[in-house]
This record gives sequence, structure tokens and C-alpha cells, in this order.
Amino acid sequence: MRPLALALALALALALALALALALALALALPLALSLSPFLSHDQVRSMLCELPGVGPKVADCVALFSLDQAGTVPVDTHVWQIACRDLDPTLSECKSLTPAVYERVDLLFLYP
Repeated sequence: MRPLALALALALALALALALALALALALALPLALSLSPFLSHDQVRSMLCELPGVGPKVADCVALFSLDQAGTVPVDTHVWQIACRDLDPTLSECKSLTPAVYERVDLLFLYP
């Protein structure tokens, strides 16, 4: 097997292993706490999900929005960022990176324009 093909195969296997580990962690570690998610705040749900390895704010917000009845959640990706800069707050384009504070600022712009 060529080195590049081997590296790609190993990367794919690692990605699959990480996805399975995350699914297992979600299935085993958080079901009781997250079953209460409609009664928890967005920040509580996000912080519980972010405790899992490999889960950041965007993934946590996606899981909260689409699986945990957290309708007031806005996962911030590049497209949401572009809309926020263009239509909601042009001063955001001055930010050099998407820090947790800036992420929260964008989130709030969509919830409370």
C-alpha cells in the first residue's frame, strides 16, 4: 500500500473511532441529565456537552438544537458569522477570531436582534 493511501486509511479509521467514542459517551454518560434538557438553560446544556472530548460550542449547539429541544440555540459557523457581520453587526468583522465571548455575542444577535 502506498504511504499516502495508508495515511488516508489511518486517518479515516481514526475519525470513525472518534465518532464511535463520542456516540458511546453520549449514549452512556449524559442520558439522564440531558433528558431534562427542555428544563435546563442553553448554557447548562452546552457546558455539559462541551465536557465530552472533541465537542466544542458549535457541535454542542447543533446537538442541543436538533436533538435536545433547545430551540433558542444558534450554532455559529462561517455562514452564520457572515450573516451576522453583514446584516446584524458590521463591527464584528473587526474581531480577529471567534473567541467564546464573540461566539456568545453572535449567538445573542440572532436571538435578540
